[in-house]
Amino acid sequence: MEELRKLLSKAEDLGWGYGIYEEDAKHSYVRLRKYSPAGENFHMDIDFGKEIPATDFMDNLSNYHFDPDEHAEEKIKVRGKHGVPDSIRTLIEDAEAIEKMISELYDACWYTFSGMTEPKPFSEELHVYRFKCKRDVGIILAESLDHASKIFFQRYPECWIADVSYLCEIKSSGLYVCNEKTGGKDDKGK
Repeated sequence: MEELRKLLSKAEDLGWGYGIYEEDAKHSYVRLRKYSPAGENFHMDIDFGKEIPATDFMDNLSNYHFDPDEHAEEKIKVRGKHGVPDSIRTLIEDAEAIEKMISELYDACWYTFSGMTEPKPFSEELHVYRFKCKRDVGIILAESLDHASKIFFQRYPECWIADVSYLCEIKSSGLYVCNEKTGGKDDKGK
């Protein structure tokens, strides 16, 4: 139950409230609730068993079905009443925002559940690093060589030495060619 409480604490960090309810001796559920951008007091119930509550919770959260189109359609029937906005566009955008809220909740809980480090929000100044380990070769996008090395060792803990080398910097979206011929410049020679 302690692991489940950690997940629910992460949900609270994202602005979700919750209540834990017991259905019977073997099953319970968590009612998660959060206000949407348009002000809907959205809630969803996620079941869990007594044996492995955190695992059950994560499995059921990942399988939670939310269809923004169906949700907006339900709200359109009562638009302009009981605090439901009049605008169909607002209802559709709000349903899409709820879908994103659920996805962000799952992602954050998954990082907590798995013990992996949650990635930082996108930074405008990322660097591209090449790595090698055994037969694997690839690239890592990171803020610094130290950050790239940490990412590398999380994925390849069996490699004793980080074979990570700098390729180029990314300042904005676009095509970047990072090789010896261009010296790390983009396709326009910048």
